[in-house]
Parts: sequence; structure tokens; C-alpha cells
Amino acid sequence: RHRLASGEVREVEVRSSPVTIGSQQLLHSIIHDVTEQVRAEAALRHQLDFEKLLARVSRLFLDFPLEEIDTSINYTLQLIGKFVDVDRSYLYLVSNDLTTVEIGYEWCAPGVKPELKKTLAMAVESFTWATEQLLTQEVLHVPRVADLPPEAHVERAEFVAQGVQSALIVPLLFHPIMGFFGFETVRREKTWSEESI
Repeated sequence: RHRLASGEVREVEVRSSPVTIGSQQLLHSIIHDVTEQVRAEAALRHQLDFEKLLARVSRLFLDFPLEEIDTSINYTLQLIGKFVDVDRSYLYLVSNDLTTVEIGYEWCAPGVKPELKKTLAMAVESFTWATEQLLTQEVLHVPRVADLPPEAHVERAEFVAQGVQSALIVPLLFHPIMGFFGFETVRREKTWSEESI
């Protein structure tokens, strides 16, 4: 790792060899910037790990009996939550009339307080800003809860009450919405890339 005069850190390869010029012993070095190559390799490894995770989750649902679906979902939330490095991951299914949350699942990292029962008690209509976006098939990407718009004051208050710093909520679509899948961080802020979303 090499820090430029600007303070930016780059990944470099260095090849050095001794040379003699006249009576002086010098060191000849060639520095090659491989930052983009290192980033590309990391992205490729991440994609491969993600595909392995998908295969593992698919196999899990094929192998588990239907009566153990809750166990499969909870374990999947744990696998995905750890993979995307969040503190809480959850899956909520809403009623057909879109008024209440009927079923919820949640995984929390060690030391993170669960919020499932508290959230399940709430009506969907309480969260108009989030509901409108999810119904239009938009992903809610909240890198910083404090930056939510004024019309999301109810959502902001709920996030703050739960200690949430950042959130990503993805609608599960089925005539028109079946529920939503979410990730939250409580120990730090997190921004998700378009590729991750």
C-alpha cells in the first residue's frame, strides 16, 4: 500500500534491484499501480462468494421439510446478514389488504437488540413515506437516518428509537407487494453500492 502526496492510498507492486553506476551502489525501483486490478479481483471474489451463498440458500430450502420453513428463513437471514456485514436483517410479510404485518422474521448480530415483536405490532399505514415507495417498487436506501426527508419523520423516529444508523429495505413483489426484506446497521453508518442493492 502506497500513500500519495495527496493522501490517497494506492495498491502498488514494487520491483527493486541493486545497480552500480560508476562507484555508487544504487537501488533501482519500478513501482506499478495495481489498484484497479486489486479492486477488480476483490469484486470478483465478492461476486463468487455471493453466488456460493445463493447456492447454499437454495440448497437449504430444497433440503429442509416444509414444516421447518421458519428455521430455514431465520438461518438464511443470518447467512445473508453476516455476508453483507449488517447488525440486523429481517423479512416481513404484509396482509393482502396491505394494512398490517402478518409474519416477521429477524436475525440480529451478537449484542444487537431484537426489534421484531415491537415492529410487528405496528400498522403499515403508520409508515406512509416508506409504504408509498415500496408500493412503487422502489428500494429504500437510507445511508444515514438523520438525512431522511421531512415527510419521513415517522420512519426517522422509529429508526432512532431502534438505534438504527443506516438501512436498506427491498420490496418483495407479488400483486403488488408481498412484504419487504431489510438490513440495518446500529453500530455504524453504511452505504450500499448499486451493485450490492
